[in-house]
Amino acid sequence: MIVLSTGILIPAVQENRLLGQQLEIARIAESRSQAYLARSTALLDQMHRDDETVARIWNADLNRTPHGSEPVLRDLEAPSDVLQWLDASAKQSMVLAEGSPDLEFQPSLLERMASGPRRLWFLGAGGMCLCVGLVMGPNAARRD
Repeated sequence: MIVLSTGILIPAVQENRLLGQQLEIARIAESRSQAYLARSTALLDQMHRDDETVARIWNADLNRTPHGSEPVLRDLEAPSDVLQWLDASAKQSMVLAEGSPDLEFQPSLLERMASGPRRLWFLGAGGMCLCVGLVMGPNAARRD
């Protein structure tokens, strides 16, 4: 019975562990996105309060220079779009670890047998042991 139940439960536990790791990675990505959104919204709120900054961004985006000002040479490596500027200033890195490096998991022999390519043989052997145990088990003698 134990062999048969391990053949059924161990793959489910492994799948549950994998889904937990994927959930943690998704939570990290979601928290980074929330932080990025909060910074971008704060920057946008600050820009809308300052009319001069909005006018400068507007003129730079439309490639205009205000009357009486002289054009200045600009760094061609610098971000030209406002969204690129936000990305460069926020320095977002979306590189996520595939798993936590401190929890390296080595599967045991039982886990490799119960979830590997010979899983059906393992389950069949467990079922056969269960049937043999039921058929060849001790007989209950009737006592009168």
